[in-house]
Amino acid sequence: MKKSQTCKHCGEYFTPNRRGVQKYCSNSCRSLAWRKAKTKPKENTLAGVVGKEPEKEQAEIPSNPKDKISFAGIANATIGSGIASIVDTLLTPEENKPATKKDIQALQASLIKRYLPIRNLAPNAKGQNAYYDFEVKVVVYR
Repeated sequence: MKKSQTCKHCGEYFTPNRRGVQKYCSNSCRSLAWRKAKTKPKENTLAGVVGKEPEKEQAEIPSNPKDKISFAGIANATIGSGIASIVDTLLTPEENKPATKKDIQALQASLIKRYLPIRNLAPNAKGQNAYYDFEVKVVVYR
């Protein structure tokens, strides 16, 4: 014969289905008890005491003077960024620096001088036009 137990949440008597390890009468009581255990209990206030009012919680977190933006902080950040940029420029080899607009224009100018378009030759199967390369002295499709 099975013993009846008391539910730890609602206090009702129930007959356990699982060899006596069952603490709650139902899944709903079990989940409600878990929620109740996880929520923080409210602190007792002095509202019940005559003549005293409960203390109000502060809405704002006190600010730290180090968290404020200042002119000195902005200046320090600007100087640090400038120094880092100068060091990066000085230590990066010329071939690893990014191309500028002037570099691209110089490259285009050198390509125009090197290749001369051939107008009386039809484009190839890929649709590329024929050019004569002055340095290698061959016909190139680009």
